[in-house]
Amino acid sequence: MRDVALEKRDHFNLKPLFELFLKAVALFFIAFTIRYWLLAIGYPDTQIRFDTMVYEWQLAVAVLSVVQPVVAVGLWSAVRWGYVVWSIAVAIELIMYGPLSQTFGTFWSLIYFHVCTGLVMGLYLLIETLSKRRTNS
Repeated sequence: MRDVALEKRDHFNLKPLFELFLKAVALFFIAFTIRYWLLAIGYPDTQIRFDTMVYEWQLAVAVLSVVQPVVAVGLWSAVRWGYVVWSIAVAIELIMYGPLSQTFGTFWSLIYFHVCTGLVMGLYLLIETLSKRRTNS
């Protein structure tokens, strides 16, 4: 009887909690998408629109306006390709606001968000991998 209780305790299922986390991150990516769409149309400062932006910003806004909704769908659906597209979008923004901060400025809260999200995802995937190895052996 005690072995069954220990076995149940050792197999705590994190998947539903992680899927809820992914849905929350997906909602943030919808907000990020709207932010880039608003930048493209010049809101709130109508002097800065897509056609008046420097080339680097035009490229970033065009790419991220398309990639980020795809990230949101991928994470909401909890599919593997969502992680891949997420990592591409995050890499673009980390490069924009990190090494290229002279062009794009700094956005520390977004960098912290991406780093923390990446750490949680990495930790979950590590736990999932170790759990699968443990059950297979």
